[in-house]
Amino acid sequence: MYSFEEMRDIYLLLLNQNNICSVEKFSRNEVIPKVKPCGKEWTSRRVREILNAMVNFRWFTRDVNGTVYQIATLSPLFSQDSFGEDLNEEDYNIFKKTFLTYERFREYLALYAQNDFVNINESSSPVFSFSSGKKYTNTFFKSLSDNVDLLCVDTNNTEGEKNSTFLTFWDVFISWALRLNMMEKFNSLMFDVKLSTGKSFACSYFISSSSKIVPDIFTILNESFAGKKTIDVNDLILHICLKYRKPVEDVKKYIIAQYIINKKYMSPIRTSEIFVNRSEKRDDSFVSFPKYKDSYISHLMLQ
Repeated sequence: MYSFEEMRDIYLLLLNQNNICSVEKFSRNEVIPKVKPCGKEWTSRRVREILNAMVNFRWFTRDVNGTVYQIATLSPLFSQDSFGEDLNEEDYNIFKKTFLTYERFREYLALYAQNDFVNINESSSPVFSFSSGKKYTNTFFKSLSDNVDLLCVDTNNTEGEKNSTFLTFWDVFISWALRLNMMEKFNSLMFDVKLSTGKSFACSYFISSSSKIVPDIFTILNESFAGKKTIDVNDLILHICLKYRKPVEDVKKYIIAQYIINKKYMSPIRTSEIFVNRSEKRDDSFVSFPKYKDSYISHLMLQ
């Protein structure tokens, strides 16, 4: 997987030298000495993948020989001043626009929203996914309920053509959404939720950027946890995340803030780190429960 910085810098090199003679020569004379790799070292194959991607994104057109590139937009996308620098806000906006308009990505966006991809942060719903095989994510569903409808992507379509591109590109789609800070993604084991088969699954959703404030905690409890005196904080976090599509860390902070405000109406049940669930998405230091002072809160007892 190539980085945004690599793609932007190679774009700027190509902008200044539209006839590259060959990918090997372009890699050797331009990319390797001028573009710092973000991860794997440069090879002609990696450079070719980025060139192909930029043509697919319709940033450039390319002649039949694969050596002459012409800019396909009315004006350059990136500023020459940004070469070799960290991504700035304008860079992120360009990649975000590409993410929302690239045809292959739109196949996956349709899992989250019907048509309004431009406003997908406000007009979408979560997607749950898992692999029913040995490798690729190929099964999707939209609700955490019994007997839910499953969308299964077969290895071959109805015409016998392979669906491998759709299956392999899912991880690229997710990585773009995460890098653009548009999406939250976590493994269900983080909240001790499993399929009926005992397997875990991934949950992903586009983070709502709405200024709408999440209701106070008692509104949520009365609506979705009515009659319960002991609230599992994992269940509460998962519920808020899926309904309001906020980042997990923000929801944890919200619960602590609400507890502090409402101490006389509830009390915490604390637990040590050894008993908390860990997310497969995060590093080892990340735990599912919110931390208050020196311990984690696993449950809330209502007075």
